Amino acid sequence: MGKSSATILALVTSAALAPYGCEPRLRGGAPPGVPPTSSVAAGVAQSSASPSTALATTGEPSTIVSPTPVTPTVTTTPVSPSPISASIALTPQPPALLSFELPWLGTKRREVLRIEPRARTLSVTEAMMQKASLVSGPRLVFLNRHGGAFTPGASNASANKSSLLDKPTVIPPYEKGDASWKKVAACVRAQFTRWNVQLTEEDPGTGSHVEVVVGGHPSLLAMDARVGGVALMVSDCSVNDDSVAFVFSKTYGKSEQQAECETIAHELGHVLGLDHELHCPDPMTYLEGCGAKVFRDSAVACGESKVRPCACAPLQNSVAVLDKNVGLASASTPPVAMPPAPTTTAPPAPTTTAPPAPTGTPPKKGDGKGPNVSLLAPAAGSQLASGSQVLLLARVEDPDGVASVVLRWRMGAEVTQIDCAAPAAGVTCSSLFGTWAFRLPSGKGTRAWSIRATDKQGNQTVSEERELRLSDDGKTPAPPTGAPIPPAPTGTPSAPTLEATLVQPDAGKIYRWGETVAVRVTVNGVANAVQIVWRSAFGDEIQPLTKGEGDAWNGSFVVPKLSLPGPRALRAIVQGPAGATVETPGKTVTFVP
Repeated sequence: MGKSSATILALVTSAALAPYGCEPRLRGGAPPGVPPTSSVAAGVAQSSASPSTALATTGEPSTIVSPTPVTPTVTTTPVSPSPISASIALTPQPPALLSFELPWLGTKRREVLRIEPRARTLSVTEAMMQKASLVSGPRLVFLNRHGGAFTPGASNASANKSSLLDKPTVIPPYEKGDASWKKVAACVRAQFTRWNVQLTEEDPGTGSHVEVVVGGHPSLLAMDARVGGVALMVSDCSVNDDSVAFVFSKTYGKSEQQAECETIAHELGHVLGLDHELHCPDPMTYLEGCGAKVFRDSAVACGESKVRPCACAPLQNSVAVLDKNVGLASASTPPVAMPPAPTTTAPPAPTTTAPPAPTGTPPKKGDGKGPNVSLLAPAAGSQLASGSQVLLLARVEDPDGVASVVLRWRMGAEVTQIDCAAPAAGVTCSSLFGTWAFRLPSGKGTRAWSIRATDKQGNQTVSEERELRLSDDGKTPAPPTGAPIPPAPTGTPSAPTLEATLVQPDAGKIYRWGETVAVRVTVNGVANAVQIVWRSAFGDEIQPLTKGEGDAWNGSFVVPKLSLPGPRALRAIVQGPAGATVETPGKTVTFVP
């Protein structure tokens, strides 16, 4: 998909940062490590000064001095000039510390107060109300296209500090010009029009705000060239106030404003408390191939490519979480509309010598070319075992972005077309950094496959067609029923035997971020190419090896910073002459921070 399928990262933050990001060709996240403390919601008597308020108490586990549960009752009294004052009556013995939340029109500010051991009542003072009222307005988000100098430290958007940084860095301004930026900003506003969010393109200065910096290359944060953005998420799924998120505009092509918009929405979604979803039409997903994305009012599973529990609930509803964390812009706000994909505005037609209406094929849009499509594996003429899962890999790239990828699977004269966005039963499809992977069950006989790809301007490319031979023993199968019998071979030798062993790395070894993983494969037989492959959340990561001395093929790769912690099953795939392919058993290693 070219650069339109860039990696978008999130980190979970609680008392300390835990990785919640990705590595090249692996976009995913580890479940947050620190669950939020339990909260008991208290009833609130509404006052005329506050249309909708709620207050919750939380006993901090490390400071509770009595195991008896605390049952709070709440009364509210208006206090001028603050909107509201709250008194909390606690029975029986209260904890030594009380953490409570003051939601104001959908926003919240958490306070922690010390209570005397014998206290029964805590009054929230006018000063506290004044502090809380500072966040009663819209959540302020600075869309920063101008860049700037940023330094490491506790996240503070006003001071240009971010805990994502290891060293100071300068983010350059957004480089694609005013017209492109206007499309991006308008799209982001459409994404958040439902909620109590104020998007500004002017620096708010020292006031409290969230900042999304859009510009530059991921290498400025020592990240892989394919990373699209990174943000911090709070482990209890609340709003990460005053944080800075980064979106790298140089990861995207000149016509990929929609992808830039969706990446901004994704990273800002993390800041506002959203986890990754397995729901393609929502911007909080890594799934692609289903058109423009918008926050969806649907309870869906979380994960990157496999289902896992959401950070704070079994399922996640993006709209419901944002409704709770941010609040609605107004009581009458209509549902979110799908933002249209940006299009290039054509110049007005001349009024004096207008050309005649076209009578043939309309001119192609964008660069006028369809996507670049390369079939990666298996090789033409490969002989595979029948009844197995066939993995088909293709590279699809386009500077205008890829809209759809369709597998054309031919059995004799019958052609089945499988859209990656809606694969048939038993077929899976995933895409990662321009590599598209189809997995499908196979029968027996000769098959052929090709790829049809369409870019976001409607330009189309159909690849070459490759044949596969599927048989019980992986050798040339009998021809399909009704096909002419091929002539007997006249001395043509059978394909040579291939055997391969994955020697390095050692199974069970642990590799930290930045460490080099040395790979060595020995091959008995003639090999044209050897690749090391490991299964990621979104398909197969492929690293080619080079021919060494004797029967050895060698290579290495570096475990990237912010790679997803966890096991990786590495295996080698060897391609020999006449399309012969052999795969080694896997070895499992582990990546850790």
